[in-house]
Amino acid sequence: MRPALPYLIVATFIAAGLFAWAAVIAPAEAEGPRTASASPTVTPSSAPLPRTAPDSRTPAAVRRALASVVRITGSAPQCARQPEGTGFVYAPEHVLTVARAVAGVRRQLRVTSAGREYPATVVRFDPVRDVAVLRVRGLPAKPLRFDPAGRTATRAFIPALQDGEPTQPDPVQLRTRRIAALSDIYDKQDTRREVLTATARLAPTTQGAPLLSDRGQVYGLLFIPTSGRPRTVYATTPAQLTALTEYARRTTRPAPTGPCLPTP
Repeated sequence: MRPALPYLIVATFIAAGLFAWAAVIAPAEAEGPRTASASPTVTPSSAPLPRTAPDSRTPAAVRRALASVVRITGSAPQCARQPEGTGFVYAPEHVLTVARAVAGVRRQLRVTSAGREYPATVVRFDPVRDVAVLRVRGLPAKPLRFDPAGRTATRAFIPALQDGEPTQPDPVQLRTRRIAALSDIYDKQDTRREVLTATARLAPTTQGAPLLSDRGQVYGLLFIPTSGRPRTVYATTPAQLTALTEYARRTTRPAPTGPCLPTP
């Protein structure tokens, strides 16, 4: 019987191998070849970022005033940078802005209000005081009133536009009213102006916007002087604007917009 022992051992190993194949290899073949699972494709959303629309934190009068704030664009192909800025309606079909927003514009001057574009004409251009007036035929937005009380006020609102539409205005604490010697838009001549100041950052394209009171009236015209202090917002007071704005609303004659702004 001893000669049969080697055959028994071999048979045992064969049986064990068949069992292992049946338990591991065969199920894998039955399932088919394994492939790497495809990772889900993540594509960035093409939806625009939501705007922060004016909400209940902003006084109702300020929210209403935002409808009179407009975007200004123009074409100046001879300039290194294209003019762009903000303005507001101060008289029927008349927009007040800063001179630097239209400096060098030769054609295609446009005002955007409530998502609609209107052709505009510069009827007053004062590069020394950084003020300009545009006549915009057919512009339906209501005029805003000036408020000289900004001289003693402590709080105001700075409006902003995104894609031509008003966004949540920024409240600011007014610092001082003072007479300041500030350079013109070409940095060639200083002039003394009565201005309001506040600590804040102002985007270059927000220049020309109104500094608004709680009642939605205008404390001043916002601008960034080339010779101003850092992190300081300036606003030309109504007392400095009255003579120019009254003259401009009585004229229809186009005014030259001067040379391009110097390259920073």
